Amino acid sequence: MAKRLYVAPAGAGKTEFVLNSARETAQAWGKARIVVGSRRQAQAGYRGLAPKGAFGVRIHTLTGLARELLDMAGKPCILITDPIQIRLLRALVDQADLSYYAPLTRKPGFIRALRDRFAELTRARIDPGDFARQAQRMGGEPRLTELARLYAAYRAELTARGWTDSAGLIPCAVRALGEDETLARDWDFLAVDGFTRFHASDLALLRMLSQRVKAFIVTMTGDLKDGWEPSVAGPWQDAWEQAAQALGLPPESLPNPNPYPTPIASLTSRLLQPGYTAPAAPSSLDAIAAPDQAGEVRAALRWLKQRLVQDGLDLSEVALIARDLAPYRDAIAQTAAEFGLPVTLTGGLPLRENLAVDALMSLLNLFTPPPTRWHPLADPRFPYRDAVAAWRSPYFDWRWVVAGEDADDGDATLVIRPEDADALAALARWGRVTSGAGLWWDAFRRRAKVESDRKEERPWRDEDEAGVAAPRGDAARQLWRKWLCFRRSLTPPRGAHPVRTFVRWLEDLIGPEPSDDVELREEDAPAPRSSFTLNMIARIRASDDARLIARDIAALNAFKETLRGMVWAADALNLPPVTFQAFLTDLGGALEAGRYDPQRAPGRRTLLAGDAASLAGLRFRAVAILGLAEGVFPATLHEDAFLRGADREALRRAGWQVDPSPDNREAALFYLAFSRADARVLITRPRLAEGGADWPPSLLWRWLLRAAQVEAVQLTHENSLFHAPPASFPELMLALARHPQGMNAAFMREAAGEERLTRWRYAAHAAVSRYARRFNAFDGDLSSQTTALSRRYGPRHVWSPARLETYRACPYWFFAESVLSLEAREKPTLGMNAQQLGRFYHRALELVFRQGADKADDAKALIAIWEVMADDLLDEAPERYGFRPTAWWSQEREQIKTILRRTLERMAEEVNPGWRPRAFEAAFGVQGRAPLSLPHPQGTDVMLLRGVIDRVDHDGEGGMRIVDYKTGDVSRYDKRSLMEGRYLQLPLYAQAAAQVLEHGRAVDGFYWSVIKAKPSDLRLEKFGVEDAVQRATDYAWEAVEGVRAGRFRPQPLRDGCPEHCPAASFCWHYRPRGDFS
Repeated sequence: MAKRLYVAPAGAGKTEFVLNSARETAQAWGKARIVVGSRRQAQAGYRGLAPKGAFGVRIHTLTGLARELLDMAGKPCILITDPIQIRLLRALVDQADLSYYAPLTRKPGFIRALRDRFAELTRARIDPGDFARQAQRMGGEPRLTELARLYAAYRAELTARGWTDSAGLIPCAVRALGEDETLARDWDFLAVDGFTRFHASDLALLRMLSQRVKAFIVTMTGDLKDGWEPSVAGPWQDAWEQAAQALGLPPESLPNPNPYPTPIASLTSRLLQPGYTAPAAPSSLDAIAAPDQAGEVRAALRWLKQRLVQDGLDLSEVALIARDLAPYRDAIAQTAAEFGLPVTLTGGLPLRENLAVDALMSLLNLFTPPPTRWHPLADPRFPYRDAVAAWRSPYFDWRWVVAGEDADDGDATLVIRPEDADALAALARWGRVTSGAGLWWDAFRRRAKVESDRKEERPWRDEDEAGVAAPRGDAARQLWRKWLCFRRSLTPPRGAHPVRTFVRWLEDLIGPEPSDDVELREEDAPAPRSSFTLNMIARIRASDDARLIARDIAALNAFKETLRGMVWAADALNLPPVTFQAFLTDLGGALEAGRYDPQRAPGRRTLLAGDAASLAGLRFRAVAILGLAEGVFPATLHEDAFLRGADREALRRAGWQVDPSPDNREAALFYLAFSRADARVLITRPRLAEGGADWPPSLLWRWLLRAAQVEAVQLTHENSLFHAPPASFPELMLALARHPQGMNAAFMREAAGEERLTRWRYAAHAAVSRYARRFNAFDGDLSSQTTALSRRYGPRHVWSPARLETYRACPYWFFAESVLSLEAREKPTLGMNAQQLGRFYHRALELVFRQGADKADDAKALIAIWEVMADDLLDEAPERYGFRPTAWWSQEREQIKTILRRTLERMAEEVNPGWRPRAFEAAFGVQGRAPLSLPHPQGTDVMLLRGVIDRVDHDGEGGMRIVDYKTGDVSRYDKRSLMEGRYLQLPLYAQAAAQVLEHGRAVDGFYWSVIKAKPSDLRLEKFGVEDAVQRATDYAWEAVEGVRAGRFRPQPLRDGCPEHCPAASFCWHYRPRGDFS
């Protein structure tokens, strides 16, 4: 058989031709080899040979072929793994004297990018010495010369140790062939199929083999008739022309190619040709414009499941393709699990992103301080959220053998339970613990001093405080014991040690595989420090979800392989001892490059999801292609940072085969993706970007819709679940809510059971009611509870203006905060927060004006009073208001002093003349004081109000005004805000001061900004006091009646919802501040 290079379009039968030729050789007792582009192609090839048999045919990837040749030559190479390669490169970079790359060496991804460039140079057969000389000829700039030095050091290190990397395996086989003329001469047949292009080292290997085997065939994709659009044909033509030149074979058309019987094939052959229109609109092409990328995935997987169920296809006959799978991976995994579709993601899953691995790495980072010294208040160890998350993690088993008096409930073990994690979080919030062993110790110490039966003093609030209280007394001391066990058990070996020491410690910490014939008991738990283990594997296997078990066990196995690779690399490279921080940094870098494949049952078919390039050579009956939007497919290309476009052009002129940069192969990649299908194709695109902006379709999308005369299905967030039959139980519930008669079907009652069906009806009705955007019981309408609400908020209930303003702003905010008594959990921070700063300013101004009431218009006198008391007030502030001073507390103190000087000066000069402060923190309706009583406009009811007025001033003529301090800006308090009923406090306080506190006739009132040192635009004198009080009363009654009627519809504020709304984490109307979409 002659040596041939066949070029034919996708789907023409190239693979079938190769398999038949190999089968004929094998049936004649010849030795046949087939080389394909991936292991999946190899598996598909064996399946294609199986029906008629082909004993003796071997199907390899190129690296597999190289391994066989090296084994035949008796020269096996030591192939280093990714973790070892990463560690070797890291050592070489650390040892190198770099200037240009020095700022980048510790950046995430630098080592991996360096590895990819070295692999490219190796595959291009560029010798390190030649590259160094070429770098000098190209100008000798540090970017190139330093890259050349690193490349030379890397190749020299591999050669000295007898190692090779994956890119160097094929050059090793080329050398073996050159040294042994008899190698592979007994092979009867060699075919190469399914490659999109070849590297220089690949072509060198194939050229040598083509001169030794009896029959040699290469098949490649392309068009010899020049009928393809140039952007599609160009990359394919470059590839087969390079192969033809290197192999010395003229390209030929494939004998007896398959015809193009389907509309899909006709579109493929004319892809992107201007003005082309298919003869008839193909029913085999579907298009869906989804609201976002997650919606794309859901629509595509639903469509593929339809092909399985309705068209009777097998999982191996369908595929999901993207230009780049990375932005879709999480959505694919989650949606496929919901749909019950076993899915395989090409390239595996990122090891660092696995939940078990991430939990473990986050735990280890708790104990890793930076190498430099830190301020005691900026100790980065044990950050609050990460520490609490570690205690809550389902992957860790927190238990220690302890003395009987320290044990929980008289057992022999000390155990961290979920309620302990809640208590730890409450302690951190109470003690303002952000991070640092010292802050944790101080919080535990202070709470342990508080006796359990002592009633704590706390600032007066509008409502009772809710949530978990910080432990105190014996409870705080017991929690402290658990904290000590936690710290001591996970403290790594101190100082510098060999990598092997840290790996052994970490593997012991992870824990062993549980024995099947030994029952695990609490009394078997190990003691702390010496033999503590997290029992991660046992905790993972305790799950009742087989899919999650397979995923996490596979990830932990890959994690341990990474650790062993680090030991091997450290021993082989004779690396010096390292600190735990350095070990963890190297481990993190190795994990970033690591991948893992979740374990699958042997022989189980899965749906394949992959990048377009990874599925070359594979055929499917139906394919869904994601991301036909601008910047996604085709992708936005960038120039390589190491070898720029001009550098690569110079290398090509020097005779080396390197790819251009940027390498625009987007049209060819889409041809590759689109041509994977034999029968049906779905294309999808996202309509909206993350910020809500329109996401334009790509030219590929526009061409296909026009050429195929297809109209895309337009999905929104509201209808995306209802445009096709449901593919999962959650979707079924929503569909049945829209068509409730379906729930009455006999098969539904039989399949689900009446009890579950009842719950489904309710849940589905709630979800659909959301999408309908109707005011109902699932969106704030509690009119069915008017009796209970009227009783709770009846005439005897005492309201605060702040609560009424909350209802006016958003009724659902009031419902969550006041009716449900929910609290937004505040993250502990160092220094004063806004509330504490406001309380300090209020108290300082109260004390100053108490002493200087008769000098309110004398700025110097007021400032003098403040200067005398300032330091004492600031000294007691941390303890009084419960915050931890920061390292810049001294600067903050001076800033506070300056702000109060300025505000006192401005008040004395601008608003105080003619007025004298006469009451401070004047309370009504609390602390035994009578409330303000406001009758209903119709005289049928009464409303009681409470509050604390910051300051009441008298003018000496029977007039009175209200001054309400605000820390920040007061520009929002204007006439319009009162006209619209947004702010009611000022006029209601004026009425209370006159009616309840008997301070005389109210003639004015305003809000005062302490920081800005200016009054609000809203002045009761200008608005009219009586009119203001009447309007505020009317709006207050509207709010009260709304509460009693159960009207709590969510109403996002015009400038966005506040973060401190307790419903922010679950309200589906929530819109962050600054989001105007």
